[in-house]
Amino acid sequence: MLKQILGKILGDPSDRWLRRWAPLVEAINRLEPEFEALTDAELRAMTDRFRAQIAEAITGHREAYRRAYLTWLVERDPDRRTQLEYEMKQRLSELRQAEEAVLEEILPQAFAAVREASKRTLGLRHYDVQLLGGIALHFGKVAEMKTGEGKTLVATLPLYLNALLGLGAHLVTVNDYLARRDTRWMGPIYHMLGLRVGLLQAGEGNAYIYDPDYDGGKEDFAQLRPVSRKEAYLADITYGTNNEFGFDYLRDNMAFTLEARVQRLERPHRYAIVDEVDNILIDEARTPLIISGPAEEATEEYIRWAQIVKQLRPGDYEIDEKHRTIHLTDSGYDRIEQLIGKPLFDPERPEELTPEQMKMIHHLEQALKAQFLYHRNRDYIVQGRQVVIIDEFTGRLMPDRRWSDGLHQAIEAKEGVPIRPENVTYATITIQNYFRMYEKLAGMTGTAATEAEEFQKIYGLDVVVIPTHRPMIRIDHPDVIYRTKEAKHRAIVREIVRMHTTGRPVLVGTTSVEASDYLSKRLQAEGLRWLALVDLVKDALRRREAEGEDIPLSEEERGLLGQPPEKLPLGKLRSWARALGVEPDPLAPANLERLMALWEVEHPDRLRRVLEHGIPHEVLNARHHDREARIIAQAGRVGAVTIATNMAGRGVDIKLGGELPEEVLGDVNRVLRRAGFDPYEMTFEERAEALRRLDPSQYGLYREAVQRFLEHIEGERTVKALGGLHVIGTERHEARRIDNQLRGRSGRQGDPGSSRFYLSLEDDLLRRFDDVLNRQRELIYSQRLRLLLRDDLHDDLWAMVEAEVERRLRQMKPGEGWKVIEWLDSVQPPMVLSDGRFLPSFSLALFLERLESGEPSLQGVAALLHEAAQAAAAHWAEA
Repeated sequence: MLKQILGKILGDPSDRWLRRWAPLVEAINRLEPEFEALTDAELRAMTDRFRAQIAEAITGHREAYRRAYLTWLVERDPDRRTQLEYEMKQRLSELRQAEEAVLEEILPQAFAAVREASKRTLGLRHYDVQLLGGIALHFGKVAEMKTGEGKTLVATLPLYLNALLGLGAHLVTVNDYLARRDTRWMGPIYHMLGLRVGLLQAGEGNAYIYDPDYDGGKEDFAQLRPVSRKEAYLADITYGTNNEFGFDYLRDNMAFTLEARVQRLERPHRYAIVDEVDNILIDEARTPLIISGPAEEATEEYIRWAQIVKQLRPGDYEIDEKHRTIHLTDSGYDRIEQLIGKPLFDPERPEELTPEQMKMIHHLEQALKAQFLYHRNRDYIVQGRQVVIIDEFTGRLMPDRRWSDGLHQAIEAKEGVPIRPENVTYATITIQNYFRMYEKLAGMTGTAATEAEEFQKIYGLDVVVIPTHRPMIRIDHPDVIYRTKEAKHRAIVREIVRMHTTGRPVLVGTTSVEASDYLSKRLQAEGLRWLALVDLVKDALRRREAEGEDIPLSEEERGLLGQPPEKLPLGKLRSWARALGVEPDPLAPANLERLMALWEVEHPDRLRRVLEHGIPHEVLNARHHDREARIIAQAGRVGAVTIATNMAGRGVDIKLGGELPEEVLGDVNRVLRRAGFDPYEMTFEERAEALRRLDPSQYGLYREAVQRFLEHIEGERTVKALGGLHVIGTERHEARRIDNQLRGRSGRQGDPGSSRFYLSLEDDLLRRFDDVLNRQRELIYSQRLRLLLRDDLHDDLWAMVEAEVERRLRQMKPGEGWKVIEWLDSVQPPMVLSDGRFLPSFSLALFLERLESGEPSLQGVAALLHEAAQAAAAHWAEA
């Protein structure tokens, strides 16, 4: 409540920041003509000029800090060291203030230089909202920018500016592919301005420097020259994943010499931008990064306990799904002790455990979790005879991570794969604590506002919502809830068929590998024909019922029509179809015509093709982790259907019509500039129209690029006309932000789009809410039973009336007491009972009561009613 009041008084915090930064954007825009007039060499020289300006402003402060540090370093007297340490921190604070002051002073020129370099190298010009995003990142904010708003390009602005200090600037991504892609994609900007860009990849030795003249042999590593880890950190800007930065920090603190460290002491954790910041700093904040070594542990015990817990019966344990815990019942403890032939506890002193009992209970607890709480293809997959963890938020594989405390070994024993020994921790740090070491931290994501309080509380970071470049026009349809999962799956498949047959691209978000694989199977030709026959049979049954005809199926058989394919064989369906007079082949002309109406499909030929061959689609889950970016990039093509587990593929835009390589866009812009156009002030449609008006001879060397661009525009136009990308969510996530991330894949940069979530009462999340409803139901039913058991309900009913009158009185304004009397009259109007007695309304009963007491006139009664209402209103207003 207090936040809402303050918000109304002070205004939205994001708006205040944006108004404060608007003059900076105007200053950058005023500089554009001046920077456009510079030659490439003059533009490159701006970096030296900025560095000279910075050096002039901070050299004195830097020298003062260096002297204070050296003095503190050699001092041995404890009291004197305390005093010198305070002075050293003061000098450092003054240095940092001087650095930030000069960076803010040169910000407009530096951002203008980056924008111009981007135009000349990539053919991309930063929009005003991207400039705002860059300013927010420079000032250490979390910038919420919707999907497709160009966060990768935005980061180049503050990275360049902060790298000018010579202390390094880090860009943190969620996976190796994005770090590699962004280094190669944005590298030309930094290279033109004279900065070196480093790249960290998974593995202790994998590091690179962006070098446009280097041919790495592999397509993904072109222009990436291998270097030492130390050299990658010494670059002006370094891209890498949160894991790589964190593990390098741990390895440095296990190094035996200063020379062995890669994160140099002279380069403190000065500035970092965290991409997908909500994922890294919130979802994975408490995830520990651990460097460990093998411990001596007998693997046979894990196998033995895995076999023991498999013999438990459902009544032997209780599972709390919400808190993800499992407890043995009394019968469970008895059964375990029977199986192992010895007691788990001393019945006389259960709180006193021997070392052997502690070991047994530890193995039992981990075996129970492995068997009943952690599921294959949801929490992990088995790949190459190894148990590989699936990230619960992104659906990505985490091959370098293992569950601790023996849980991973217990799962390996459960799955029958080789058991790798449990490890002893040598060094560890959480993601949260590592990034709190940075002196200036910033982040960007499409969904941060919902976590604003947590960002501020943990990291001291403010969230600024950056407006979109174009208005958001996506339509978010209300959720649809079904009774069973099977009914939900059928509805999802029908919607996919409906969208696919129009050519509209569909992105389906699932919550597990198992769910994505299952849905993929339902989109095969066999699964679609099965569903078609089920719907035809159910339709024939409905028509027979409506016409009063006999039903040849029993109630039990009709109940089977709601079961999934694995419980309802196709052969049985065909026999039922024949009994109902329906041709058992869904491809029969009459059936196709009926299905078009049932499934709301407008193209018979496309429906036939779908039933014959299935729906072509891509499945993106932990099994296809290495291909995720390529799959997502093409998810906006005409007719594309993509099934993605959680938010796998985050960081890659879904562009309507399919992916348009940036080099193609750059070539197109060059053609237009030579023809006298300013492509940066034109939409894609306007650029396409301009290219069509040019003589093809003007395309020159870029004829192929122009052709690809025009084909892309045609595909984009087709998809937009169909309504854009349609997103289907197959289940709600506990964190609404995760759902918003899925929805945010559609409607980028003003594109049309839509989304809808399909739910069932059997979903994990809704089943937990059913537990809440059960408690509410028990309370209501107990009250109802109490009422049924009582002969006289006068007191109960009167208590309810009194409570409602009090509620209404609290809401009244002075002088509105009559509204309560009016409501009471409407609740109980005058009526004649069956025995002939007259029952007056509340106001009439009050009037009669006053007459009996000798009240002289109707006017007097009205005055009394008015007085009573006024008094009641005044009483509640005062209260």
